Amino acid sequence: MNARSDLYFMKETVWKPLYDLVPYEVSDSGLVRNGETGTIICPKFSSSGRKMVGILGRTLCIDSLVAVAFFGVDPNDYDILHINDDLGDSRECNLRLIPKDRKRIFESTTGRVFESVNECAEWFGIAPGGIYLCLGGHRKQCYGYQFEYI
Repeated sequence: MNARSDLYFMKETVWKPLYDLVPYEVSDSGLVRNGETGTIICPKFSSSGRKMVGILGRTLCIDSLVAVAFFGVDPNDYDILHINDDLGDSRECNLRLIPKDRKRIFESTTGRVFESVNECAEWFGIAPGGIYLCLGGHRKQCYGYQFEYI
């Protein structure tokens, strides 16, 4: 590819305001900035690998900020799935929301029922992201197990 064709694939970053955190904004690529100065806030990583930023004396997960700004939801009502299993990848296109009221998980090979994805992941010793991919219909199985909501 040459430089001219590379430009075809580049997309302009979309910024949306964080209304509860004026003047801050979040981008579809998972960046957070001060909307007045344009200064990008440098993220830190939590022990679980999620990107976090400090804004107005609060430490917030970037994936939750993207969910609020781009999906218009309260992140407390949803589990946030990182499609590629990289918790540090908070791009809008990498996030899927699963309602928290759909908690019971059935695994067909063992017949076990779990109250949450985290409980299920811990039992099988696998990452929750793979289970979410099965539950969302993106994969048929994860490490040989098949999961569905009941």
